[in-house]
Amino acid sequence: MFILILSIITSSEHCLTIDDFELDTITKKEPYSTEMNNFKFYWNFRKPFKDENNNICESADCVAQKQFHITNYCSCVGENSTESSRVFASNDGIEMTYTYFDNYATQTFKLKVKCGNSTKWKAESDRDTVVVDYEGPEGCPKKNDDPGSEKKKKKLSFGSIMLIIISVALVLYFAAGMPLMFFAFKKRGIEIIPFVYFWSSIPRMVILGIKTILSPCLSKSRGFKEMQ
Repeated sequence: MFILILSIITSSEHCLTIDDFELDTITKKEPYSTEMNNFKFYWNFRKPFKDENNNICESADCVAQKQFHITNYCSCVGENSTESSRVFASNDGIEMTYTYFDNYATQTFKLKVKCGNSTKWKAESDRDTVVVDYEGPEGCPKKNDDPGSEKKKKKLSFGSIMLIIISVALVLYFAAGMPLMFFAFKKRGIEIIPFVYFWSSIPRMVILGIKTILSPCLSKSRGFKEMQ
């Protein structure tokens, strides 16, 4: 039963992580910028930067910031150290989220990197959040011939390791137990299998357990009788 479950786990599709994407080329020497409603928005990937006046914008770790037109005030939107990520369910991109608390509210910068042949991006903003939709090759998972992807592919999953351990344990169990039952306890036939009656009773116990779960209206006396 355990082997069947673990086989299903190991045969499932590989879940991608941020390491399966080549994101370094998103980082630019100069920050990206665009005009928004009443401010100019700057951002870069994993590279904190300075504003146009060459002053640190509230935080030396800032990777996204607003520079307001009227007051020229600079407001950080996300710090590099707060990065969190999730891969899209379709595996065709990844989303990074950055935050910054400015004593009034938590500012949020979301960078959604989607798979595409050419590079393009746009930004949208509400009061406390700026979302950048970035499309480019960086959003496509690494190919199998990529050295980093091949290394990831060869790494055994937790389910594979557990399946190997249980398989080896079962082989040792029967390889050592059957000769012991044959020579030490003088058992013959199917009785040379260690605890053969326990193993043979498992299917019946599983069926009984399923019936008990799916049939709550079963009378107590009947259920007790079946378990006997």
